[in-house]
Amino acid sequence: MSLQGTLDSMSVIDLFAWIESRRHTGEVSLVCGSEERDFFVENGALVRAGSNKPTEFLGQMLVNVGYIDTDTLDNLQKTQSITKTSIGKTLVDAGQMDPTVLLTTLELKIRESFYAAMAWETGNFLFSATRRTAPFVEFEVRVSIDECIREGESRAADWKRVRRAIPDDDTRLLVPNPLWLERAKPGSPSALLLGDIQAGLCVRDVILARHSL
Repeated sequence: MSLQGTLDSMSVIDLFAWIESRRHTGEVSLVCGSEERDFFVENGALVRAGSNKPTEFLGQMLVNVGYIDTDTLDNLQKTQSITKTSIGKTLVDAGQMDPTVLLTTLELKIRESFYAAMAWETGNFLFSATRRTAPFVEFEVRVSIDECIREGESRAADWKRVRRAIPDDDTRLLVPNPLWLERAKPGSPSALLLGDIQAGLCVRDVILARHSL
């Protein structure tokens, strides 16, 4: 069984509420412009989320919150390309991360991706029902769709405001007043951010450079 359509005819909220009410298992693919998001659901609950945005990859999220540094991430990515084992499982198996920390991060990843998708008003969706859960789910995470919808309303509104000002991650910003750079304390987060903008980095590259959303 499959269901496909446009988000202006069936919103993200309505789509997932329908999936939850029928306790479906399968994959949801969402596309809005250049962004893509995939969610796996099992018996009407979210169990995995993915995105084509490098800033939302699990490894980058672990760097952003300070669990690992960029050198560790580089080594993990090299290992992953050889062993095909996820970064999270590699860290847990090596005793470098407590499983509960990984589970918390995976749940956060699902929630943040869902909140961002809730802000999409245009685009396309495809739901493909299956009898199996998501592939490569090595650690069990279950997130309530209803809970995400209720808690995500304000976050979705925030995302809409952000996207009105910054249409996509390829956007480049400007420093309107050069004095801002002079006044910023050298080495401070503000100085580093202004320096990145002055250097012409796009929003995506600024996020990756500063390890922050």
